Amino acid sequence: MPILDHFNLIAPYYDRFISDSNFSHLLDYARLPEQGAILDAGGGTGRLSHLLSGERRQVILVDLAYEMLRQAKVKGNNIPVCSYVEELPFGERMFDRVIMVDALHHIRKQTPAIRELWRVLNSGGIAIIEEPNIHIWFVKIIAFLEKVLFMHSKFFTGNAIARLFDFQDAKVKIEYWQSSVIIVAEKEAQKL
Repeated sequence: MPILDHFNLIAPYYDRFISDSNFSHLLDYARLPEQGAILDAGGGTGRLSHLLSGERRQVILVDLAYEMLRQAKVKGNNIPVCSYVEELPFGERMFDRVIMVDALHHIRKQTPAIRELWRVLNSGGIAIIEEPNIHIWFVKIIAFLEKVLFMHSKFFTGNAIARLFDFQDAKVKIEYWQSSVIIVAEKEAQKL
């Protein structure tokens, strides 16, 4: 458990100070199905959930910060679940899409987290991880500030994130968009 619980402290103000990002580029990569279950892992206040939800799609938002989940619940369009990403309380192959935006660097155990995300991803599904591109100078400044604030963040390069998806049934590509790196991992459909 962190010394200082940053996200529970800033939850009521988070959406006011963090700009409402344009997530439409993620929808191109996600190719959202008309129906099914989508996991917004490390989804915080649910800034992305409203874009993922649909008439016949269910969005589960997982975050460890209870106060962030409280903000997400007010917005609706998701079912908030308080959990570590490294120990998801879901069965295997439960989600058609798994999306994590700007959260992997906050997770203490990244390798087990990716393994869990892959475990809950359905055959033929897509996992998307978007992270700040650590090669950009102002992202390096953010990484330094998070270290000074004892946030225990660990930033990865795009190649390092892609290597976390070292699964036989994974087809992985790295994309860059503005100041972010996006990993798109498609889980091979099981042959009948």
